[in-house]
Amino acid sequence: MKYFSSLCVIAIVVAAAAWATAGQINVPAEFGLTARGIGMGNAMTAVADDTGLVYHNPAAMAAMTNSHFGFSYLFAKPNFQGGQKGELKEFTESNNILLNTLVLDLSRLLRSRRPFAAGLFVDFDRNGRQLMYFSDARFDDGRFYRYGRASTVGIASVALGVTDWLNIGGGVLAMQHSFVDYQYRTDLVGNSELEGIAREDRLNYSPILSLFLDFQSVDIGLTYRGENYSRVGEVTIESEATVGEADLTSIPISMQFQDSYAPQNIAVGVSLKPLDDLKISLDGTWYNWGRFDDQVAENDSPRQDVDLDFVDVYSPRLGLEYFLAKSLPLRAGYGYLPTPMRKPGSNRHIYLDNNRHVMSLGLGYLFTDLPPFELPLSLDVAFVHQYLTPSTYDSADDEATEFQSKGNLNGGIVSLTFRF
Repeated sequence: MKYFSSLCVIAIVVAAAAWATAGQINVPAEFGLTARGIGMGNAMTAVADDTGLVYHNPAAMAAMTNSHFGFSYLFAKPNFQGGQKGELKEFTESNNILLNTLVLDLSRLLRSRRPFAAGLFVDFDRNGRQLMYFSDARFDDGRFYRYGRASTVGIASVALGVTDWLNIGGGVLAMQHSFVDYQYRTDLVGNSELEGIAREDRLNYSPILSLFLDFQSVDIGLTYRGENYSRVGEVTIESEATVGEADLTSIPISMQFQDSYAPQNIAVGVSLKPLDDLKISLDGTWYNWGRFDDQVAENDSPRQDVDLDFVDVYSPRLGLEYFLAKSLPLRAGYGYLPTPMRKPGSNRHIYLDNNRHVMSLGLGYLFTDLPPFELPLSLDVAFVHQYLTPSTYDSADDEATEFQSKGNLNGGIVSLTFRF
């Protein structure tokens, strides 16, 4: 009977791994959506005129004067070292992501007296060839859980101009949930029959709510984003053991796997124009990472007993944009992203994470008469460097083992934005 139970568990894990995903990357939060936003350190909560507002502040879309379609290619290459003290391993798995954003001015279409806009965003990893990636193996040397994993996020938002200075907006962030039913019938020596698998995919939604206050030389933004996560679960097995033609017993098994996680967060931003050619943006974001421990315990069967300790964190960001010429903006940004992790895990499920200093530089150009395009076209590029401050921490296992992690990430993004 032990053989039968083990066989069933192995079979369902293999079956689920064909589709499932496991990784904590959330592209909008960890990297950004556009070259302009990344170039300004993603301090975009109070900055208008960018398709990334679909995520950063949907309400500000109502302040845009026309429709935008944006296509971006993001490359992020980590050079990390981590693992047991004195035996650090290299982590170099990269993300090559296609990001697609759209903001539509719907005021005339709907005969709205006030500005009204709608936006969409979706990303595709592995150069657009892969939506998600799964590996539920244990990691004796640890794993950088916010890097190198593939995940897909979809966002839909709307915005309305209430007054000349107040806009409101809202939307939903969508992540994937998969449900698997697995039926299995076997005899005691492992001969199987009547195997069947049924899979159903759904989207899990969380809210985005925002305000944008336009006071000409000073803009203020506020955005709330709810908690969301992807998972594979429940994976339900109906197993039957037989002796000859007679049923011996039935063993129901249920499993689920935690996937990408987006913590509840609130962002507040202020944007200033001390000079006609200079914009300064400041952001502060609270992330409710303290809920992550509970999410793993509730939604990840293999890791529900892993000893984790995550806490809420606050992240400041600064962005600058200076126009060297009318159509030539230069951008720079800085952000500090503290790690929410206080305990890296246990039972050979070790997470690695560090405080991050994120620095960026960007440049853009607006083509107003570029054949064959009759309407303006923006080309923006940005370079980003993340420095992970070296960290040392003990695992939560009874035999405490020291783990270390450090490194840096270099990346770049190119965005094309069509205005119509």
